[in-house]
Amino acid sequence: MTLQTPVHFRKKVLSVVFATLFISACDSGSNDSTVVTEEPIVDHGDHHGKGRLAIAEKDQTLIRFIDLDDHSLLEEISTTNPAGYLYASPSGRYLTVVQRDQHLVEFIDGGLSQVAHGDHFDTVEQAPSLQDYQLHATKPTHYNTIGEQAALYFDGNKVAGESSGFYLFDDKSIEAGTHTASHTMDTSMHGTLQIRGDYVLSTVVQDFSEQNVDYNMPDSVALFELHGDHFHQEQIFEATCPGLHGSFQGENWTVFGCSDGVLAIEQVGTTFIAKKIAHDIGIGTLKGSNHQDKFLGITRSQETFLIDPLLGEITEIDWKVAPDVSMLAHATDAHQEHFMVLDSLGYLNLFDIENNYVPVQRFKVLEVVAPAADAAPVTIKHKIAASSSQEVVFITNPADNTILEVDLVAMKVTNTIQLDFTPNIIAWLGVKEEHADHAH
Repeated sequence: MTLQTPVHFRKKVLSVVFATLFISACDSGSNDSTVVTEEPIVDHGDHHGKGRLAIAEKDQTLIRFIDLDDHSLLEEISTTNPAGYLYASPSGRYLTVVQRDQHLVEFIDGGLSQVAHGDHFDTVEQAPSLQDYQLHATKPTHYNTIGEQAALYFDGNKVAGESSGFYLFDDKSIEAGTHTASHTMDTSMHGTLQIRGDYVLSTVVQDFSEQNVDYNMPDSVALFELHGDHFHQEQIFEATCPGLHGSFQGENWTVFGCSDGVLAIEQVGTTFIAKKIAHDIGIGTLKGSNHQDKFLGITRSQETFLIDPLLGEITEIDWKVAPDVSMLAHATDAHQEHFMVLDSLGYLNLFDIENNYVPVQRFKVLEVVAPAADAAPVTIKHKIAASSSQEVVFITNPADNTILEVDLVAMKVTNTIQLDFTPNIIAWLGVKEEHADHAH
């Protein structure tokens, strides 16, 4: 579907069904059944819509918002600087626009939200809008969400002597124009953190003898406890984690990637116990589900490992169908049931997170792929964004300026959105559906 010039905001007639599959182009005219309005639209029924997709073009400040119900272009919003990263807020209403090199984070209201109305919630539709609220922090980088909370870690600047730290916020605090809590470290570092209720597990530097010229690398993890709008450092765990990079948390365990294995920390009530799981290959990326305690570790060379902190084991998983196949992109679906890999042959691979990441599906989604990571010049890579209202993911294809809508149940591409620019990064926004079939 080719995007058209957006109207300011359009009320969609819900009885119109968009059912055409594998679309490369569609009617470019206006929809005669739409009504232009400046007022919020309130839906009193069960319809939450498919949500909206935010698309950023590389090195451009313009972010475009697509209505996924009819694939119309809703709005174009300019941020202060080009987006480095795009993330959805915990409830899916706000777009977090990280501008790392300019030390700025801006927020855009995606325009879809829910309000309590008696014994039910109403869905409110508005035009996307840039918020006045901003976060100013040196090198904002790592972002993660757990439940209704989000955390943003900023690295600071070693040369300038600016410390790192983190902000916590949620959809309500963004709406109010503030954050819920924050903390500043004693030094700068390329760090990360995980929120566990009133506690945060985050990185610290103890050994400054061998550090990068531009930034410090953390080698240990500390426990921080929330006190109102700030944190107190309670302890530094004895087990160290040289070359620390990447973290993830499950139901009881939190893991951090190290150059010599994994640092795993178990929470039992208000007690945290750390142990080191040694391995001769460094883990730099960690994935999984917040609802179970086995994790996937990925190395820089795209080797994958099953990490079982309870048993203290790291076991290699051979995910490749052939030796020369590589990962173009990877992500987790919205309900954290499947880890997804887009491979260099154009296939989407699904792995069952709750069953030790065994492969369960593999199907073709791309006929033409973007250049591999080691090709020159490489400017834009494929990205995957998962819908939280349907079993659907969206995959960018910078090779032909399209975004693919992929149905994970039907295991096929159901729509192709043709763009007149090259998509760089994307994020899904909207009202999240409860996943009734998945017990947490």
